[in-house]
Amino acid sequence: MATAKALLRSREYVALTLDIKLAGESGIKLFHDIRASPVNSDISVIVISAVADEARRSLNGSAVGIVDWLEKPVDSKRLHAALAKILAGRTEQRPKILHVEDD
Repeated sequence: MATAKALLRSREYVALTLDIKLAGESGIKLFHDIRASPVNSDISVIVISAVADEARRSLNGSAVGIVDWLEKPVDSKRLHAALAKILAGRTEQRPKILHVEDD
């Protein structure tokens, strides 16, 4: 988790994939910390989790910037569609996307 936070402080990202069930810390807490941070606070987020529906209910209204909620195992077409939505109109050759999970 500390590595993800350090990366978010040091680099610009266009998107973040976030697993809600993380070892040692809640993905929901990380989401709130990101939104409160001065860097990358407006990053687009794709939640990828075995408990995506449960997390959506717990965030209830504070899920601003979450593009999609994907249950594991991930539907690759839906993930591609969410990424395409985020990247639409962007001109970077290789946009940076941070993938945060505990594996």
